[in-house]
Amino acid sequence: MKLSMWMIANRICALEPELYIEEDAPICLRSARMAYATDCVHVYQSGADAVCQGIGGKIVLRDMDCQQAFEIIQSVFDIYDDWISGLLPVAGTEDYQRIVDESRQIFQNPVIFLDGDNRVLALSSQYGEKDIDREWEHLCRYGYSSLDYIQKFRRTYSQNDFYIKNKAQLFSFGPELDNCVTMSVAVYYDNLFCGRINVLETDRKLNLGDIQILEILASHLSPYLGAMRYRQNQDFHQNIFQDLLQKQNIPATVLEERLHWQLGYMKWKPEDLFCLLTLHPERKDFSPDLLILAGNQLRKLFPQTSVFTMEDHIVMVCDQEKNAMENLFAVLREYLLVNHFAAGMSLPFRRLEKLRYYHQQALAAVSYGQRENRKSSVCDFYDYALSYIIEISDQEALICACHPDILALAEEDSKNHGDRLNTLCTYLNMERSLLNTAKALYIHRNTLVYRITKIIDSLHYDIEDVYCRDYMKMTFRILKLFSRL
Repeated sequence: MKLSMWMIANRICALEPELYIEEDAPICLRSARMAYATDCVHVYQSGADAVCQGIGGKIVLRDMDCQQAFEIIQSVFDIYDDWISGLLPVAGTEDYQRIVDESRQIFQNPVIFLDGDNRVLALSSQYGEKDIDREWEHLCRYGYSSLDYIQKFRRTYSQNDFYIKNKAQLFSFGPELDNCVTMSVAVYYDNLFCGRINVLETDRKLNLGDIQILEILASHLSPYLGAMRYRQNQDFHQNIFQDLLQKQNIPATVLEERLHWQLGYMKWKPEDLFCLLTLHPERKDFSPDLLILAGNQLRKLFPQTSVFTMEDHIVMVCDQEKNAMENLFAVLREYLLVNHFAAGMSLPFRRLEKLRYYHQQALAAVSYGQRENRKSSVCDFYDYALSYIIEISDQEALICACHPDILALAEEDSKNHGDRLNTLCTYLNMERSLLNTAKALYIHRNTLVYRITKIIDSLHYDIEDVYCRDYMKMTFRILKLFSRL
């Protein structure tokens, strides 16, 4: 494999070499030579010292014979080659621990391998639980990144930087994160975020050579990580929201645990009200890498949302309790216009385990909007819900597509043993005639007026709108059909 002068210097740091290397020394060196050759390290004698000259700078080894220096430099190439070639078969067996332990010898610092849920796949076994800092102790003890660490990290650095595809970066933190320096790379496969490799600066100062080799490691592991998620017995996870969209059967206990951690990282609560948006590039020449870049930009714009990329679109999961939705949509619409995206938005919902049905809604909204040549940059599924209900047959999808206000009333009645839903249903079926509704419910007209007023005040949608009433009445029929009333 090709190396840079920094990568070579890192392997021989115990010899205390003098370094005269440019900050951006490139990866282009193929081997060591005692005579000048293109793209090679030229090792020669200069007085009592050996000089190793390559593209990007030179390394001086004091009081050393050039033959000995040549053998040392060439051995560095061999070490890196053996390391990479040895990792590939190990990656195919999912032996994360061996990958991390052998990588620790290269970086000479602790290495952490995390999946897309910030769950630990492996930690450098050369370090004990209390050898580094509080976060390391938490990782060793619980197997997940701590909520405090994730939240402080997000406050310190933009997610736009943190999620750049397969590009390693150095992050320096202050006292609130134990003054640690971390090198990190987000590993992607098939444009999906698969996991993360972190290297902690403890035993040796990190530099460009470490960044370069970490990117090489990520690029080699990426296809193996991607393949793991297709195996039935795999123990690898992406972000839980991505898995919910792609997998039909996640064991209930596993789902509950992963949602618990994800909600904790986001500072969301299970009872919050959510919505899902899908963003679709309108330009046909929009490449997968540009889709990743757009996702990174959206994370920076909307740090309170969960953003990830699918094969040909971006998904945003929003907690409406944490976001000022009017402001969010104002910024989003401008972004969509400038960057030529169309977007679909699901109904509001509370059950994240049903996320894939709301993803289907957002996709359907874009499709319906394109059919009708809608000019709005965000197509709201609510406007097409009746068409969707007519076209589909899946019971869970139908329930999820029911009118949000009616589902909310049904849930409240179930908790409080109320009768508000029946009152509204009768009122609508009687074409909003107070007299006929009061007779049907066997209550006084004034009592009905009081109840209906309170119900209407609790609704988020306008009952004066004909479409809204038709949608509500269809919802009553669906819930009754599936014995949900």
